[in-house]
Amino acid sequence: MSASEPNLQTPVRIVPPYDVTRTHRVRLAGEGACVLDYCAERFPWRDREAWRERIAAGKIRLRDAPVDPDHPLRAGQELKIDAENVIEPAVPDQIEILHADPDWLLVRKPAPMPVHSGGRYLRNTLLSILQERISGPLLPVHRLDAVTTGLLCLARSSEAAMAFAGELAAGRVRKGYVAHVQGLPGEDAVVDALRPLPGSIRFFMRGKLRDRIEAQMDEGRVVAPDDVEAFATGLAAL
Repeated sequence: MSASEPNLQTPVRIVPPYDVTRTHRVRLAGEGACVLDYCAERFPWRDREAWRERIAAGKIRLRDAPVDPDHPLRAGQELKIDAENVIEPAVPDQIEILHADPDWLLVRKPAPMPVHSGGRYLRNTLLSILQERISGPLLPVHRLDAVTTGLLCLARSSEAAMAFAGELAAGRVRKGYVAHVQGLPGEDAVVDALRPLPGSIRFFMRGKLRDRIEAQMDEGRVVAPDDVEAFATGLAAL
C-alpha cells in the first residue's frame, strides 16, 4: 500500500445525525453588532437570509428567549443556537487505554480526532468517547492536537491535575514529537506543503526561519534540508 492510499482496514466511529443546541459566547469583536450581522459574519456557512429565517423561527435565542435580528449584542452574552440533523465527521475507532488507576488514565489517541468538543465535533471527540466508557471526571493535563497521534495523560481528579501542573512547572516532565518521513532529502530537495501553515504555527516561528519558510509558502514549498530541520526543531519545542 502506498502512502497516498487510505487504510481501508482502519475501523471508524460514525454517529447518527442528531439535533443539538449549542451555547456560543459573543466574542469581544462582536460588541455592538446586531444579532443578524454577528451570526452572518461569525458563522458564514449559512448565508444572511438563512440566518434571518432561523432568528425569526426562534432557533437563535438570547438568554433562552427569542431575539430580534437587529438587537445589539454585548461581549460575553450567550447565544443559544439550534442545529438540526448534524452530521459529524467520522473518526478512527481506535482509542487504546494503556494504563488506568484511581488517579490517572493514559491513552493512545488516534488521528484525526480532537480531544475537546468544538466546531464540527461534539460526540466524536476523545473525551466524549471515553466518558461513554468511564465514569467520573477526566481532565487532560497537556495538549495533543487533533491531527496528532500520541499518548495523552488524563487526571481523574482536580488534585491529580494540580500535582501534574506542579511537575510541569518544575520542569520534570518531557514531551516529544516524532515525525515519520520516507527517504532523505538531497541538497537541492524541496518539501511540498500540502496546505498553508496554521496561524498559531506562524506565530511561533521567529526571525529568519519564519521569513525563509513563508517566502516559499506562496508556492506551496519549503526549502530543504536545513530549513526543514530547523522547522521540525521549532515544532518540537512548542
